[in-house]
Amino acid sequence: MVGACQRWAECGHEPRGACVAVRLKSHDDAAIESPGRGESGGNLRRMVAIVVDDEDAVRLSAHFKAPFRTPKGPQSLRDAFEGKPQLQTDSHRGKRAWDVGSTSRGRAGAANIGRGAAPASGTPAGGGRGDRLKNLAEYYEAARKHSDRNFLILPDEENTAGNLGGHTDFVLSHPVYWTPTRTAGQQFVEDHPTYGKVYHVGSRADALEMAKRENMLIFMPHPRSKGSTGYPDAIKADAHFIHENYRGIGFRWGMGVDGSETRLCEYRCLALLDDMNNWVADLSTPPKYAWAISETYQKGPGDDIYANNPVNYVKLDRVPTTDDWSPIVNALKRGDYFWTSGEVLIPSYSVAGTGNRRTVTADVEWTFPLEFVEVVWGDGQKTDRQIIAATDLPPFGRHKFQIPFDAAGKKWVRFAVWDSAGNGAFVQPIKLGGAMTSTSAR
Repeated sequence: MVGACQRWAECGHEPRGACVAVRLKSHDDAAIESPGRGESGGNLRRMVAIVVDDEDAVRLSAHFKAPFRTPKGPQSLRDAFEGKPQLQTDSHRGKRAWDVGSTSRGRAGAANIGRGAAPASGTPAGGGRGDRLKNLAEYYEAARKHSDRNFLILPDEENTAGNLGGHTDFVLSHPVYWTPTRTAGQQFVEDHPTYGKVYHVGSRADALEMAKRENMLIFMPHPRSKGSTGYPDAIKADAHFIHENYRGIGFRWGMGVDGSETRLCEYRCLALLDDMNNWVADLSTPPKYAWAISETYQKGPGDDIYANNPVNYVKLDRVPTTDDWSPIVNALKRGDYFWTSGEVLIPSYSVAGTGNRRTVTADVEWTFPLEFVEVVWGDGQKTDRQIIAATDLPPFGRHKFQIPFDAAGKKWVRFAVWDSAGNGAFVQPIKLGGAMTSTSAR
């Protein structure tokens, strides 16, 4: 969902609910065939970001209403791709997908991005099953063909190229051709007769240089778990992690969440978000962020990606084209977005003031009764917070919170909201001091 208003605050509730996450209801369709794994049991390999308006918000696990234009009646996702570039999966690891979000028609000012699945081979060109460069071309073409002015598929990829530590999400601002290997004597960049510029990534320096040249962002999925166990802690002092193109971590519940937590992914994700910002508090690099991700290996009848995963609401100034996704990437890089489970929204947020006297202001909208809001900060060593109870506010409400904040001795700050059902939303951290005296979703 992308629109033209200049401020998140202009995207308040309207009859269709501008910038409001929509939960789509289940229906009574007959069983729908789900796409299987790869030819050798491999999982979906690529990730895509999906940006839609409410007219095109769809239940990804079943029917694609637009722009896929599926006919009426039960149909498999595999059939929905019939006649489109056929992409292969590989036998590496199951990949994720982005969720779908919505805003009111014609006036959306933020893009609600989550993950969705698109299959493609992750093998190097000429190695394993299939030609990687050909698969990338088909992947980008499939994303382009299934996008229109209201529905955008943004391809990106989880990979371990360059051995950056743990797993790595490469978020693309435009189509990039590259292989995750570089043989002895092979050039870093080669001119391919079909695909043009092709990168060969064989080291951390290669991966970071490609990211800088092509305006790619790097995030770590499922940090401190699975293939990222021990990371990013083990690379917190490394140049590639400190670099501004390495934006932070993927954030979703699961893998460590239990019923004792009052905040989603409290111990693994939120604690790490705060740790990272303490690590870089005294460095001349931007704060580290967290963005919404999910993992989906294969879909079955009744699976609903949108209803069960977090999303990012990203502020955009213009509608991205099918071959230039830089407005999304640049907004993510600036931190012009908020994470949400969907039931709580933060359309506008600012930290204003100078010196030690600051005010945290946030417009918040919610569905279930709120439990509390909080201002969280760090001093470069430890994290602390101020919790403000919000149980006196009714359900289906909205409120402007204005919280005085003493910035003395504090290096960074963020704001979060949590409801009585455990749902929540948070903005990205900002650094205090220096020239930065305020931040706002302009």
